[in-house]
Amino acid sequence: TCQGRRPRKVKTLTESGNFTILVEGNSPPNTVFDFRFLDSANAPTLTPGQTVSDVIANGGSRIYRIPVHAAEALLLHNLGLSPANSNAIWTLYDPSNQSVITADVRNDLSTTTLRSGTYLLVIDSKQVAPINVSFRADLTPNAAVTAQGFGTDQELDIPIGGGSHSYQFRAPAGTRAYLDVIQSAFTIPVHTVHLNAGETYQLREENGGDLTGTIVTSDKPVSVYGGNYAAFVPNGYSAANHLVEQLPSTDTWGRQFLTLPLATRKGGDTFRVLAQADGTVVTINGVNVATINRGAFYETILDKPSQIQANHPILVGQFSNSSSFDNVSADPFMILVPPFEQFLDHYTVTTTDPEFLRNYINVVVLATEAANIEIDGSPISPSLFQP
Repeated sequence: TCQGRRPRKVKTLTESGNFTILVEGNSPPNTVFDFRFLDSANAPTLTPGQTVSDVIANGGSRIYRIPVHAAEALLLHNLGLSPANSNAIWTLYDPSNQSVITADVRNDLSTTTLRSGTYLLVIDSKQVAPINVSFRADLTPNAAVTAQGFGTDQELDIPIGGGSHSYQFRAPAGTRAYLDVIQSAFTIPVHTVHLNAGETYQLREENGGDLTGTIVTSDKPVSVYGGNYAAFVPNGYSAANHLVEQLPSTDTWGRQFLTLPLATRKGGDTFRVLAQADGTVVTINGVNVATINRGAFYETILDKPSQIQANHPILVGQFSNSSSFDNVSADPFMILVPPFEQFLDHYTVTTTDPEFLRNYINVVVLATEAANIEIDGSPISPSLFQP
C-alpha cells in the first residue's frame, strides 16, 4: 500500500505470477495518473570512483545498483546539477528494501553500510522539466574492528539516589547485539532512625523507584505500612489510586497460598510474590515460575483460582488492576493474601461507606467444609464455591 501523489517504494515480489495494482484517487474528475514499473535487475551497476551522468525527464526516477560489503563507508558525491535549482532527491535502500538515508540531490549523501549485498540508489525528480545530474559513488572499507566486550558478565554498582555508569565495548558495523540483563537490583544501605513512642518515620522514593524488598528491623515493637501515593496497576494503565497495607513481620510469612480473582474483573489480577530468603523457588499451580533471592519479587497476572507455593517463606500481594486494563469500572487497591497455614474458623469484616452499593468478599475453604460456611448466622450455598 502506497499513499500520496508520488507513492514510490521499493518492494520485493515474493511470489511468481500475475499481479494487480489498484489505484484509488480523490482528485477532481479527469485527473491523469501516469506511472511505470522499474525492475531493479535492469538498473545499471555503479562502479566506485567513476562519474555518472544522466538525464531524468517528465518527473521520473532513476535506479542504480551498488554492490557493497558490510562496514563500508559509502559517499554519494554531487558533481553537478542542471538547472542548478532543480528539485530532486536521492534515497538509498538496503538489501531488505529499508530506506537508509535520503537527501536533496544538491547535497552529498554518506552512510556506513550495515550489511553486505546490493543497495539501490533511487534519484527521484520532483519536476516535469528535465534534470541533468552528475555524481560519483565512493566506497571506502572501514578499518577492521575486532569485537570486544561480548559474552562476559559485567557488574555495575549504582549509588543510592541514582547515578550512572558507562560501559565500553567494540564491534564492527553490522553486529546484531543483544543486551542480556542477568540480574538488576538496587541495594539500599543501612539507615538508622531513632523513634520515641508515638513517633513515625516515612521512607519515600519520589523518582519512580520501587522500595519493594526493603528490610526493616527494630530493637522494639513497631508497625510498618507499605503502599503508594497513586499507583497505576499494571504500569501504563489508568486510572491510579492509593495503595496501603500493614505489613506482617517476616516470622509470620508462609509457604502455601490459595487465591481467586476479584469479583467483576475480566482480565485477572496482578500478584507479587516477595522472597524472604535466597534461592526461593516459586511454584504456581504446580509449575515452577521463578527462582528469586531475598528482597526480590516475582510479578504475574492470574485470572483463575490458583495455588502459590514456595520452598521458603514468602509474602503474597494481590492487586486490583486499573480500570483501563479490562475496561471495568474499578480502581487499584492492594490486599495481602494470608497463607494457608494461618487460616482461621471465624473472621469479622467491615464494609466501606454506604455510597458504595456493592461489596464483595473472597472466601477460600476446604472442599469438605463448603457446606458449613455462614455469614451473620446464615449459611452460604455450597454451589457458590468453585474448586
